[in-house]
Amino acid sequence: MGYLDNQLHGTIVERTADVNSLRQTWESVRAEAMPHGATLAVISEAAKRWS
Repeated sequence: MGYLDNQLHGTIVERTADVNSLRQTWESVRAEAMPHGATLAVISEAAKRWS
């Protein structure tokens, strides 16, 4: 089961093929993400430059 949310409403996804597609997309995004600490450091540095 998966859940999609947008500005208008949320949708529960139950079809196996759709859940697998969501999982694959999530994992590909997650694989590109920086670790939590590195993300905070980049955001902090950007905030300093904009202040």
